[in-house]
Amino acid sequence: MAAAVNAGKDLHTLVAARVMGKKRSEVTDDERAKAKPINFGKPGGMGDATMRQYAKTSYGILLTDAEVAALSAAWFELFPEMQEFLADASDAPKELAELLKLTPASHYSHTDDRRFIDHPENECRELKPHPILGAMLIKSMKTANPRTEAGRLYSDDDLDYFWSRLAAKKELLPKTAKAAVQRREPSPRLQRAVLSLVGRAGVFTLTGRLRADATYSARHNTVFQGLAADGAKLGLWLLWRADYRIVNFIHDEVMVEVPVNSNLKQHAERIKKLMINGMQAVVLDVKVDVSYAAAERWYKGAKAVFDKSKTKLLPWSPAPKPRSRKQTVT
Repeated sequence: MAAAVNAGKDLHTLVAARVMGKKRSEVTDDERAKAKPINFGKPGGMGDATMRQYAKTSYGILLTDAEVAALSAAWFELFPEMQEFLADASDAPKELAELLKLTPASHYSHTDDRRFIDHPENECRELKPHPILGAMLIKSMKTANPRTEAGRLYSDDDLDYFWSRLAAKKELLPKTAKAAVQRREPSPRLQRAVLSLVGRAGVFTLTGRLRADATYSARHNTVFQGLAADGAKLGLWLLWRADYRIVNFIHDEVMVEVPVNSNLKQHAERIKKLMINGMQAVVLDVKVDVSYAAAERWYKGAKAVFDKSKTKLLPWSPAPKPRSRKQTVT
C-alpha cells in the first residue's frame, strides 16, 4: 500500500480498476466511489456485512454481496500485507467461554445433554471453559435459527442455555443490547455488542500513545488513524505558530482564514508545506500531499481556481443553480 501511495497511485482507482478489469484511466467516478468504503473500512477489520452497511450510511452507495466480496478480494490481492496486519491473536469464542463460564459441566447441568461432558477430549476438563460453546453462543446471538456445520438446528435447550448465561452478564452490555438479551432477540448488532465484551487489548501508535482496553477494530484503526491524528495535530500546531487563524478542522480538511485581497496562492503553498511537515514528522517513509482551494466560505467540493497565467489563486464558488421556469396554465 505504501508503495502504491509513493508511486502517486490513487488507491480508490487502483482497487476499482482491479475489480472491473480496466485500466486506471478508464475507471469512472462511480466505480471509484465504490472502492472508498473498502479502502477506509477494511484496514479497521470490517467484515463484509458491516462494510455493506458502512457504504450505505456513509457514502450512500448500495453494494451487493457479490460486489463487496469482489472488492475485498481485490483489496487483499493488491495489498497482501494486510492479511498479516488484520490477523489477531485473540480468541473470541474462548474468551467468551471464560467470561460466561461456558463449560461442559454447566452445559450438562442446564440442558441434561451429555454430548460435551461425555466427549473423550473433555475428560478431566468438565469445568474448563469450552471454545466450541463460545462459538455456538456467538452464532446464537446473530440469528434466531442457528445451525451446526452439518446443518442441524440448535436445540431449544442449547439456546436457552446460551441466553441464560449471557443474561447473567447483561449489565456489561450497552442499553440497547441489554434490552435485546432481555427479549431474546438475536441480530448482527447484538452479536457485535457481545463480541465487544472480549478481544480487548492495548495498542500503541508509533508516536508512543497508548490506547488501552481497545476492541479488535479500535486496535487496528488506532495504528493508522491515531497516527494520522497525531500528524494532523502537529500540522495545526505549526500553522498556529506561523500566526495563521485556524477556523475549523473537518475530518481531513483544515480551514484557515486569510485576507481575501492577499496573495492566496502564497498562503496556500505555505499552509500546504506546514501541514506536510507536521505529518511527515510521524510518517517518515510514505508520501504526504495536500491539496488546497480558496473560497469565501467552506464548500466540500471546492477546487483550486487560477487566473489565466496560473499564478494567482482565485476564490472558488459553486456554479449558480438554474432557475426553474414557472409553468402557467391558460
